[in-house]
Amino acid sequence: MSSGEALSYVHSDTASQVLCNALPDERLRDVLNSNMVFRERVKGTCRISDERKTTIDLTLQAVWDKFAPAQQVGGRPAQVNVNNKVVIDVSIAETDGYRSASKRTPILRAQAAANLESTVRGLLEELVPVLARQTDDLPDVDDDGTIAFASTPLNAGQFIDLPRPVQVLQLCTVAENTLGFDVVKAIENGTCTLRKPDGTTLALVVVDSVGSSAFTDRVAGRPAKITDSSVTVRLRDDAMLDLMIGDTDPAIAEKLVQALGQG
Repeated sequence: MSSGEALSYVHSDTASQVLCNALPDERLRDVLNSNMVFRERVKGTCRISDERKTTIDLTLQAVWDKFAPAQQVGGRPAQVNVNNKVVIDVSIAETDGYRSASKRTPILRAQAAANLESTVRGLLEELVPVLARQTDDLPDVDDDGTIAFASTPLNAGQFIDLPRPVQVLQLCTVAENTLGFDVVKAIENGTCTLRKPDGTTLALVVVDSVGSSAFTDRVAGRPAKITDSSVTVRLRDDAMLDLMIGDTDPAIAEKLVQALGQG
């Protein structure tokens, strides 16, 4: 399970899995003072509830301009707002010098009915230390978001759940080996740029999917959307992640999708 800085770089579907599974049922029952707990994942949100309909929503958020933590929750800087709802935002990874282009989500947000503030705080006191723990080694990221490319073997079973800086190195490596193109740049947000033999460039990136309604084509047996400038392919049925390819050559898309082995 990714946590700390690595967790801030995972895609939203993976983030919701981590948030829902970070604590065992026994600990959740103790925190909620309940006999039963339920976990539901919806579009990047983990919803934790109990038999009394107590509900707490957990998400990971980007840093916004007015994030001004003035408290500590779970040993980490936190911002607390209580109006119609209680909303507690806690930094589980570095927020200083945040770049929106990084696509990082280093803030854990918990929200619930206003009368549940003490319950939400109790949950976060247990959850935050687990999520903020630094466990994964990440490649160094330059100030402009660039990562020095190093050939990195594909881990097909874990690929969709990897932090973007690791995922992009594997994506670049697969593309280099499969297509024979030179890697130009790898960026922390997951974008890999390669140079084709004719001197033009090709951009690849794995992104959170916005839906399936437009996926009326097929590439390597997978649902796809083909436009005048790009091909987007749904990598797996059990994860809302798409591979965007900045080229309409069907041979390129077929080779990449097959090489990634996610279907």
